[in-house]
Amino acid sequence: MRRFALILMFLAAAVAVSAQKQQDFETTTAATEVTAKKYFDSYMKLDWNGVEGLLASDATFEDAAAEIPYGWKKQTGKDNVMKHFRKEYAALTGMNANNLHSYFSGEVAVFEMELEYRVKNAKSEIVTATMPLVTILTVRSGLVIDHKDFGDYRR
Repeated sequence: MRRFALILMFLAAAVAVSAQKQQDFETTTAATEVTAKKYFDSYMKLDWNGVEGLLASDATFEDAAAEIPYGWKKQTGKDNVMKHFRKEYAALTGMNANNLHSYFSGEVAVFEMELEYRVKNAKSEIVTATMPLVTILTVRSGLVIDHKDFGDYRR
């Protein structure tokens, strides 16, 4: 009987821990969604002040697919990330996330889209192009700590 009571106590404790972990997961996911949506909206609007306000001081940005065609390297630290955005995206005049699909899980946010972007070319003409893009953000304590883009630069 004593063994049975210990087993029941153990099971009850496990259920309580599991319920708390689920609650923590749901709370974290909800908070991630709020921050990630604000950040992503600012990013799409090329609102660098809005992006900067949501980046952690030790944030990173990487677009590994852009390394070969553009020579982009991983940026570490808020100041370097923002310097990169302001320099490398300077010719962009706008971006839209078409066919956007997003989901949030724990500290991670994923945005899949057909990115439509407008860029001013060397003749000062505005050219519109599209490409598939996946953006993955990691959020902690209300700030983006990691931003990864994966674009199809063949287009």
